[in-house]
Amino acid sequence: MKGKILIGIFLSRTIFGCNLYVDDANPQTSETVEQSKKDDLFIASYSAQQIPAGLFSFGNIWQEKTWFNKGGFFKVTKDLRRKTSWILFEVKENKDSKYTYENFNSEWFLMQEGTTKYVGYGGGKYFLSLDDYNPVGTIRLKLLAGKDAKEQMGIITIKRSN
Repeated sequence: MKGKILIGIFLSRTIFGCNLYVDDANPQTSETVEQSKKDDLFIASYSAQQIPAGLFSFGNIWQEKTWFNKGGFFKVTKDLRRKTSWILFEVKENKDSKYTYENFNSEWFLMQEGTTKYVGYGGGKYFLSLDDYNPVGTIRLKLLAGKDAKEQMGIITIKRSN
Protein backbone atom coordinates (compact mmCIF):
# COMPACT_ATOMS: atom_id res chain seq x y z
CA MET A 1 0.00 0.00 0.00
CA LYS A 2 2.79 2.41 0.92
CA GLY A 3 4.49 1.70 -2.42
CA LYS A 4 1.30 2.58 -4.36
CA ILE A 5 1.02 5.88 -2.50
CA LEU A 6 4.64 6.77 -3.28
CA ILE A 7 4.18 5.84 -6.95
CA GLY A 8 1.00 7.96 -7.05
CA ILE A 9 2.77 10.97 -5.54
CA PHE A 10 5.69 10.57 -7.95
CA LEU A 11 3.43 10.30 -11.02
CA SER A 12 1.23 13.23 -10.04
CA ARG A 13 4.27 15.48 -9.38
CA THR A 14 5.81 14.43 -12.69
CA ILE A 15 2.63 14.95 -14.73
CA PHE A 16 1.59 18.24 -13.10
CA GLY A 17 5.14 19.54 -12.71
CA CYS A 18 5.94 19.12 -16.40
CA ASN A 19 2.89 21.15 -17.38
CA LEU A 20 3.38 23.88 -14.82
CA TYR A 21 6.97 24.69 -15.76
CA VAL A 22 5.87 25.84 -19.23
CA ASP A 23 5.79 29.64 -19.63
CA ASP A 24 3.25 31.41 -21.84
CA ALA A 25 4.52 32.67 -25.17
CA ASN A 26 1.56 35.04 -25.58
CA PRO A 27 0.72 37.95 -23.29
CA GLN A 28 -2.30 37.58 -21.04
CA THR A 29 -5.01 40.03 -19.94
CA SER A 30 -6.86 40.47 -16.69
CA GLU A 31 -10.50 39.40 -16.78
CA THR A 32 -11.71 42.58 -15.09
CA VAL A 33 -10.43 46.01 -14.10
CA GLU A 34 -10.79 44.93 -10.45
CA GLN A 35 -8.51 41.92 -11.05
CA SER A 36 -6.00 44.20 -12.79
CA LYS A 37 -5.96 46.51 -9.75
CA LYS A 38 -5.68 43.59 -7.32
CA ASP A 39 -2.67 42.17 -9.21
CA ASP A 40 -0.97 45.61 -9.39
CA LEU A 41 -1.11 45.63 -13.21
CA PHE A 42 -3.57 48.53 -13.54
CA ILE A 43 -2.30 51.85 -14.94
CA ALA A 44 -5.34 54.04 -15.78
CA SER A 45 -9.07 54.10 -16.59
CA TYR A 46 -10.55 55.57 -19.77
CA SER A 47 -13.92 56.63 -21.14
CA ALA A 48 -15.07 56.65 -24.77
CA GLN A 49 -16.93 59.15 -26.93
CA GLN A 50 -18.32 57.88 -30.23
CA ILE A 51 -19.23 59.78 -33.39
CA PRO A 52 -21.81 58.78 -34.42
CA ALA A 53 -23.12 57.67 -31.04
CA GLY A 54 -23.93 54.01 -30.38
CA LEU A 55 -21.35 52.32 -32.59
CA PHE A 56 -20.27 50.09 -29.70
CA SER A 57 -21.52 49.33 -26.22
CA PHE A 58 -18.37 49.64 -24.11
CA GLY A 59 -18.05 48.42 -20.54
CA ASN A 60 -14.82 49.20 -18.67
CA ILE A 61 -11.83 50.54 -20.56
CA TRP A 62 -8.46 50.40 -18.80
CA GLN A 63 -4.73 50.32 -19.36
CA GLU A 64 -2.64 47.59 -17.79
CA LYS A 65 0.93 46.32 -17.95
CA THR A 66 1.58 43.55 -20.47
CA TRP A 67 2.15 40.30 -18.57
CA PHE A 68 2.77 36.60 -19.12
CA ASN A 69 2.12 33.53 -16.99
CA LYS A 70 5.39 32.15 -15.63
CA GLY A 71 5.12 28.53 -14.58
CA GLY A 72 6.62 27.14 -11.44
CA PHE A 73 6.20 23.94 -9.50
CA PHE A 74 2.52 24.08 -8.44
CA LYS A 75 2.59 27.90 -8.65
CA VAL A 76 2.04 30.28 -11.56
CA THR A 77 3.15 33.91 -11.28
CA LYS A 78 2.66 36.96 -13.48
CA ASP A 79 5.84 37.94 -15.32
CA LEU A 80 6.40 41.47 -16.67
CA ARG A 81 8.88 40.58 -19.43
CA ARG A 82 8.35 43.77 -21.40
CA LYS A 83 7.92 47.40 -20.43
CA THR A 84 4.80 47.64 -22.62
CA SER A 85 1.11 47.99 -21.85
CA TRP A 86 -2.22 47.89 -23.57
CA ILE A 87 -5.62 49.46 -23.37
CA LEU A 88 -8.34 46.87 -22.89
CA PHE A 89 -11.96 47.41 -23.98
CA GLU A 90 -14.79 45.37 -22.52
CA VAL A 91 -17.49 45.34 -25.19
CA LYS A 92 -21.07 44.27 -24.61
CA GLU A 93 -22.24 42.51 -27.74
CA ASN A 94 -25.02 44.45 -29.46
CA LYS A 95 -26.86 42.22 -31.94
CA ASP A 96 -28.38 45.30 -33.64
CA SER A 97 -24.94 46.69 -34.47
CA LYS A 98 -23.20 45.79 -37.70
CA TYR A 99 -19.86 45.96 -35.84
CA THR A 100 -19.77 42.61 -34.02
CA TYR A 101 -17.12 40.06 -33.03
CA GLU A 102 -18.26 37.80 -35.88
CA ASN A 103 -17.31 40.25 -38.62
CA PHE A 104 -14.36 41.96 -36.88
CA ASN A 105 -11.30 42.07 -39.19
CA SER A 106 -13.34 40.86 -42.15
CA GLU A 107 -15.75 43.80 -42.56
CA TRP A 108 -14.44 46.47 -40.18
CA PHE A 109 -11.35 47.58 -38.24
CA LEU A 110 -10.42 50.08 -35.55
CA MET A 111 -7.17 51.92 -36.26
CA GLN A 112 -5.31 54.42 -34.09
CA GLU A 113 -5.38 57.74 -35.92
CA GLY A 114 -1.99 58.96 -37.16
CA THR A 115 -0.34 55.53 -36.76
CA THR A 116 -0.36 52.10 -38.37
CA LYS A 117 -1.62 50.43 -35.15
CA TYR A 118 -4.82 48.43 -35.31
CA VAL A 119 -7.02 47.37 -32.41
CA GLY A 120 -6.90 43.60 -31.89
CA TYR A 121 -9.27 41.11 -30.35
CA GLY A 122 -8.53 38.35 -27.86
CA GLY A 123 -9.87 36.86 -24.67
CA GLY A 124 -13.28 38.47 -25.15
CA LYS A 125 -11.85 42.02 -25.28
CA TYR A 126 -10.53 44.48 -27.81
CA PHE A 127 -7.03 45.76 -27.11
CA LEU A 128 -4.59 48.40 -28.34
CA SER A 129 -0.87 47.81 -27.71
CA LEU A 130 1.23 50.67 -26.34
CA ASP A 131 5.01 51.01 -26.24
CA ASP A 132 5.41 51.77 -22.52
CA TYR A 133 3.64 52.07 -19.14
CA ASN A 134 2.87 55.78 -19.49
CA PRO A 135 -0.83 56.65 -19.26
CA VAL A 136 -2.19 58.25 -22.42
CA GLY A 137 -4.32 61.42 -22.29
CA THR A 138 -6.37 60.93 -25.47
CA ILE A 139 -6.38 58.41 -28.31
CA ARG A 140 -8.54 58.68 -31.42
CA LEU A 141 -9.58 55.50 -33.18
CA LYS A 142 -10.99 55.46 -36.71
CA LEU A 143 -13.70 52.92 -37.52
CA LEU A 144 -12.98 51.69 -41.03
CA ALA A 145 -15.50 49.60 -42.95
CA GLY A 146 -16.99 49.28 -46.41
CA LYS A 147 -15.23 47.85 -49.43
CA ASP A 148 -11.72 46.77 -48.36
CA ALA A 149 -12.41 48.38 -44.95
CA LYS A 150 -11.10 51.77 -46.12
CA GLU A 151 -14.21 53.90 -45.68
CA GLN A 152 -14.23 55.86 -42.42
CA MET A 153 -17.51 55.14 -40.61
CA GLY A 154 -16.85 56.83 -37.29
CA ILE A 155 -14.42 58.11 -34.67
CA ILE A 156 -14.00 56.81 -31.13
CA THR A 157 -12.11 59.11 -28.77
CA ILE A 158 -10.64 57.41 -25.70
CA LYS A 159 -9.90 59.82 -22.84
CA ARG A 160 -8.12 59.12 -19.57
CA SER A 161 -10.54 59.43 -16.67
CA ASN A 162 -8.17 59.13 -13.68
